[in-house]
Amino acid sequence: MQSDQSYYGVTEDNSKHFDAQTWDKRYIAVSELMQLGKSVIDLCGGDGKLQFYIQISKYQCVDITKRCANAIVADFNKKEFPYFAEKFDYATCLGGLEYLDDVLGFLQFLRNYSNTIIVTYNNIVKKSPVFKNAYTQFEIQNLLNKAGWEIQEIESYGKEKVYLCKNIYIN
Repeated sequence: MQSDQSYYGVTEDNSKHFDAQTWDKRYIAVSELMQLGKSVIDLCGGDGKLQFYIQISKYQCVDITKRCANAIVADFNKKEFPYFAEKFDYATCLGGLEYLDDVLGFLQFLRNYSNTIIVTYNNIVKKSPVFKNAYTQFEIQNLLNKAGWEIQEIESYGKEKVYLCKNIYIN
């Protein structure tokens, strides 16, 4: 990995979009949507820091690089989706949808991991050198619905929206 660029294309020039305080606020907002003692798969989970904000029974991080001890390495843009025998109570994708080539396909695949998802999306930054897409809030909501997710709750914090969704294909 080059010193001036991370795997997401974060350079010294655009690193101000990725400050720790913003991430901490995101983790707190997400933790308030989760029930205690549940299992979580954290997709695009980065350093796995979410696990320290939630009281859960099982945590699994999946990311494009191994930045936390239990991370499974997978590139979702190459359709690399790890297999798990059982579903998790929650699947999260916090700050990851913006980097995906096929957001709809990814959201559809999440139904294999959980019947409840929590995802975030930055609807404010329209053009960014690191984001692969720039959907409006309406477009993201439509993608969630097309992928089989019913939006239960939308929270705002900073430049992002947090979506809590349930799988529409279960009873």
